[in-house]
Amino acid sequence: MDSHDSTKHYVNGPEAFLMTLLTEYRDAQKRFMEIRRKIVALATPPVSFSHDLALIRNFSLSLHETRS
Repeated sequence: MDSHDSTKHYVNGPEAFLMTLLTEYRDAQKRFMEIRRKIVALATPPVSFSHDLALIRNFSLSLHETRS
């Protein structure tokens, strides 16, 4: 991604550096939110999980087996 606008005249090096830093920060925020969204989707059980007693029983049994 090109963080510098070719139509803008940068007065000095620090201004160009800060513009680059701001652009990188905004890009990192977007990537972080996408990663966070995917992790939440993976970690959140489906709604049917809380209503399916057999599934809950199997899940709790598998937890006990892994701890032993």
